Amino acid sequence: MTPAALVDGFFEQHSIADPAERAGVLANVITDTAEFHGLQVRLIGREQIQAGPVGANHLVRTSRVQQRDQWIRWDWEYRNPDGVPERAPDDSVYGGIGIGRIAEDGRLDLIVPFLGNRP
Repeated sequence: MTPAALVDGFFEQHSIADPAERAGVLANVITDTAEFHGLQVRLIGREQIQAGPVGANHLVRTSRVQQRDQWIRWDWEYRNPDGVPERAPDDSVYGGIGIGRIAEDGRLDLIVPFLGNRP
């Protein structure tokens, strides 16, 4: 699976309400021991990540995925169900940059999103 497909699969699962379907998507893109260090939560292991919030808004990758060795990065943003970018209180687009690490088996084992533009 390409790095872009891994990120897109991880984002896709955030809007899947069916637990079995969500588990299937996650099994393809993250390891059993994957870590998600989110903006307000830290989830360790696929089970905790799968139990995380499901929302009507969609996470969308807004750039190509850059890769160096096992490390990847991408830009992202939240969009509402109509595809319109979500706005923060200061009217900026609610999004940022994501960093991930690809394990030896080809799936993600670490995902860390940062809010805001690159420094």
